[in-house]
Amino acid sequence: MQRENEAAGEAAPGAAGDVALEAAVRSELQKVAKSEEEIAELVRTRVREGARATGRAAAEALGIAKEAARSALAVAEEAGGLLITARAAAKGAVLGVADVGGDVAGAAGSVVRAAIEAAARTGTDVATVAKRAIDGALDAASEAGGRTAEIAKAAANAALEAAGGIGGAAVGAVKDLLGTVTGVIRSVSELIVRRVTPGEAAAPSEEAAAKPARPARRVAKAEGAGAKPVRKAPVRRRKAETEGEAAPAAAPAAPAAAAGGEPGEGGG
Repeated sequence: MQRENEAAGEAAPGAAGDVALEAAVRSELQKVAKSEEEIAELVRTRVREGARATGRAAAEALGIAKEAARSALAVAEEAGGLLITARAAAKGAVLGVADVGGDVAGAAGSVVRAAIEAAARTGTDVATVAKRAIDGALDAASEAGGRTAEIAKAAANAALEAAGGIGGAAVGAVKDLLGTVTGVIRSVSELIVRRVTPGEAAAPSEEAAAKPARPARRVAKAEGAGAKPVRKAPVRRRKAETEGEAAPAAAPAAPAAAAGGEPGEGGG
């Protein structure tokens, strides 16, 4: 009994320590989540207000979103908070552009691309950063209330293009990511991956091979055009007839010669 009490006494501090640790971790994670939301709001405000200040908000929003996201990601590269910032920057950029009626799909694609490039520079896992950025863009689409499929497709496209600039391993990782992410990205990923597969490159050539019927029409026109000179034949006949009519006009000269012969004969 005493041993059981001692065991319970020894376990109690450990259990209390675990509870305290969990509470501390939870508190820090809440701070992280709050920081992520704050970064997203900072980016959103910068894009929205910067675009409105130009007087051409919808047209200029995309360019400002690209710069704002790259600035936030550059700080994250130095401070080591790329995973947090990738999602926050994507969400803030897309929401800021949506606020002024700009190109939200373009904003999503540009931030995802920039985040993957930052991951390559810092040696951070490309697929993880890509997922965070895509999640941020989709969060923005959900909050903005529309165009989710368009934003998802742009984000997936940008992820594959950016990974292609890094290397085959990065492309494979991003393809695996797009194949496992749930929701609208899954259907989009099937389309994108199929489009970039080398084996699919033969499809356009087969369609192009079915188009040589057009030259045949041109040849037929050329043959038809070649028959036009036949119409000139009557003109030649008329010339021949004219020449033929002109020939008899020289006939009276013969009688003149004969008439000249008669005086000669008479003179003889």
